[in-house]
Amino acid sequence: MIWKCDDTFHDLYHNILQSISPQTVPTGTGKFPFILPFFRYWHADSEIIELLVEANRLDVIFAAFEDTMKKLVRMLPPAMMNRSPHLDYFLAFRSGAVIRVLLQWIKNHKNVTPEEMYKFFEMQSEGLKLHT
Repeated sequence: MIWKCDDTFHDLYHNILQSISPQTVPTGTGKFPFILPFFRYWHADSEIIELLVEANRLDVIFAAFEDTMKKLVRMLPPAMMNRSPHLDYFLAFRSGAVIRVLLQWIKNHKNVTPEEMYKFFEMQSEGLKLHT
């Protein structure tokens, strides 16, 4: 299962790279360009995630995702990486949140579309707002 997970995340990495290329980025996804392709990918096939959850091997999912994030970060322009003195914390925060949301979404049988998941991430970036 570890090999299958690593292989699947490797495929996800290439899928995201293709999806976020300047020629294919959908309009309106500039703030979180990888979120929509990420959830579309898992919407199509989340079997390995489901198997690992069932086997109580979340560590394998987290490790594969962390490796994928590191590869994606290496694609960032050096100037962007140098602007953030705490990029490692930023990445830990974001990647932990993304994986936890993915696991909840799968637990909920992917009850909302990848597009709705993207909107959820946009709303979360605004922070909590009290209703008065």
